Amino acid sequence: MVYRKLLWTAIKHRELIFFAGSVAAVVGKEILESDEVKEAASNAVANAKIIGHDAEAKFTEIMDDVEKQFLDVEIEEPQPKVKVNID
Repeated sequence: MVYRKLLWTAIKHRELIFFAGSVAAVVGKEILESDEVKEAASNAVANAKIIGHDAEAKFTEIMDDVEKQFLDVEIEEPQPKVKVNID
């Protein structure tokens, strides 16, 4: 019931809704094309690349440490279990 009233109100004032939508589109376009937004987006992408590069370098460092620790560990051969039957 509420949706019908809302829809009927929107239909009655459709010119106003179209005008408001057009104004919002023009304002949004101007905001997105502004130098401040372009600079902020560029900085965000640059920071994301820096963070990704740092994470990759840290991961490589960790993997190198793991390999060094693995090579330093002496692997002991398992001793065979022998059953002795005393009769």
